[in-house]
Amino acid sequence: MSSKYSHDQVLQSIQPFRKKYKAISLSTSITMELEELMENKGISKKELAAAAGVSPSYLSQVFSGDKLINISMLAGISHEFNVVFRMEIQDKKSEEFLDQASRMKVTPEVTKITYMNKFQSTGYNHIPYCARAIGADCGC
Repeated sequence: MSSKYSHDQVLQSIQPFRKKYKAISLSTSITMELEELMENKGISKKELAAAAGVSPSYLSQVFSGDKLINISMLAGISHEFNVVFRMEIQDKKSEEFLDQASRMKVTPEVTKITYMNKFQSTGYNHIPYCARAIGADCGC
């Protein structure tokens, strides 16, 4: 049985939704940081909305994911509350590696030993370089 849609057609049809999902994800990450800022500095949503230059209702929609936060809003918040927003652009593979590394349930020392033993058992003799390449302290 064949489908009337090809794999490429399906991928092409969902592409706009993938972009929207990423935008919502980024905006949600920022609002989570803003919630922490509000808690730490005792800022109300009404005060944050005023600083962002939007109504409290609009800000609630941003926090619920119905609207996206924008750079102008962040600039107003930054100015009003004397905070700095930083953006880090990172290769996705690096991000995935760091995410996996943060979930490891072993100490860095155990990880270092595991990698060093792996390279020794394969006859690889550049252990210190490889250990540094994966982010471990090789003890040199």
